Amino acid sequence: MWSILLVVSLAFAVALPIPAIAVTAQDKSTNAKWESTRSDNGTRYLTYTASATLLGKLTPFSVSFFCDPAPSKNDIHGALGFDLQIRGVDRLKPFNFNDFEGPDARTGRLMRVTVNRKGRPILALKLAPNGATPQEGDFAFGIADESRVVRSDSKSILRAIADNGESMQVTITDSRNPKLKLEFDIPVADKQAEFNALLLGLK
Repeated sequence: MWSILLVVSLAFAVALPIPAIAVTAQDKSTNAKWESTRSDNGTRYLTYTASATLLGKLTPFSVSFFCDPAPSKNDIHGALGFDLQIRGVDRLKPFNFNDFEGPDARTGRLMRVTVNRKGRPILALKLAPNGATPQEGDFAFGIADESRVVRSDSKSILRAIADNGESMQVTITDSRNPKLKLEFDIPVADKQAEFNALLLGLK
């Protein structure tokens, strides 16, 4: 997934009030979990799986943070960032997911990421996500950068979480109706060791 989104994001320059239509609340289900994995090519993943109430419907989602810290035969740049995959998006109309899909998307910086840190300043970024359909019925918003660059939005987010991060909020605003939003709250407290391990080897 991240390799597709990285190609899309590098093709372009990578660089709120309470919604009236969509109210999103994080589900406190005990099904929420974290998982660390590693691919055959050395890419490390840290994935949070849970559910949120989106547009009044309980919806499963996952956020997969990834880091490939060094170039390889298959990827000369390395990569890092995160994918936010939402399941059953057909039930979430009228949100216009299709506007975010593919290299022709012109939605702009409609994703806001906020990282709250204990004893540190809040990190808040507005980003232009890339969208893809990983499988029928799902939609994924992705942020990806080359891991070898000195500074990037992805590196700032992951390092902020690793540096006493307590929570990460992601808000995605509909491209046609600014009052229509999808909101996610990812609890990252006590995950500093895992995020530092994810970033191991980055300069």
